[in-house]
Amino acid sequence: MIEITVKLRSKVGPDGRGQFQPTSFTEWIGRRVEVTGLDPALHHVLKAVENTEDGATSTLTIESHAEQGPDITADLSVRWDTPTSEVRAHVDGEHLVTARLDAPLQPGQTVRAGDQLYTVADVSHPARQDDGTTDGPDYQHVELTPIEEPPPVRDLGASAFGALLAGG
Repeated sequence: MIEITVKLRSKVGPDGRGQFQPTSFTEWIGRRVEVTGLDPALHHVLKAVENTEDGATSTLTIESHAEQGPDITADLSVRWDTPTSEVRAHVDGEHLVTARLDAPLQPGQTVRAGDQLYTVADVSHPARQDDGTTDGPDYQHVELTPIEEPPPVRDLGASAFGALLAGG
């Protein structure tokens, strides 16, 4: 599970107040939400909301999770309504794959490359400057850590399962 904080800013009117009310978005706490820039393949649940007194900003805390992460070797976004993110994934410093995804990856997120599961260990945007400009192509550099395979499930067979249920 990944926790993400999204800060929304409102236009401020001539009276110095923004458009957010003290209760804005609070009715959605505990429900699934969709937010531009977050991967639509994941489940996003709003966990907390903090609205400023002047109505200028609203900070949303969202927990994101998936049953299994996206397969980054087969993921290419062709959605016209959402900007995409170029992701260059590495394992132990070695380039694994470059993908164009609907959202940047987040630390702690689980992804797949074929049949191998990985955890996103670290992310960076090497071309981004502090002032918001870029120096070269804008991409996300991602370091992945392999997830060890779970132990194999032992097949007890139908008769052994029946014996377990019967207390034998």
